[in-house]
Amino acid sequence: MKKINTCLFTLFFLGISLVSCLGDLDTMPLDNNQLVSEQVYKTKDGYTGVLAKCYASLILTGQQGGDGGNGDLEGANEGYSGYVRLLFYLQELSTDNFLMPSSSNGLRKCLNLQWDASNASVVTWTYQRLYMSIAYCNELLRECTEGKLQGRGPRAERRRGPGQADEGRIHQL
Repeated sequence: MKKINTCLFTLFFLGISLVSCLGDLDTMPLDNNQLVSEQVYKTKDGYTGVLAKCYASLILTGQQGGDGGNGDLEGANEGYSGYVRLLFYLQELSTDNFLMPSSSNGLRKCLNLQWDASNASVVTWTYQRLYMSIAYCNELLRECTEGKLQGRGPRAERRRGPGQADEGRIHQL
């Protein structure tokens, strides 16, 4: 009986370990407002938009600008947490060239090089914004490989356009 239980136990776990999801997780979001890379990079405008986001993420703080309420970083003050502004604070705040008229967000303590929890957001948001911009740029570079551009995006549009010749094919001839 012990051998039968051991055999059944082994067969059961062997059967479970060899079973997998066959495309069950390859689904698209149900919300049409939620974009995925297959939708974004279908057109030349998609590539242009992501490139614009790479540059804009260094200046802008969200999708609507100012305190529009649709910021890129959750919990960050949109009017205060722009990367260039924060970088300026970190570079110039402790010098003699800067006069701090207010004590908002712990900046007065930064002026005197006193780092504590009240001004930690300056450093935290700076690094979060920088690495978010790097992530956007890396994503664009991953999607701009030769193989991906061959099947979609600007080159695919050029091939399929009416009355337009494929430049790659002309170059090969």
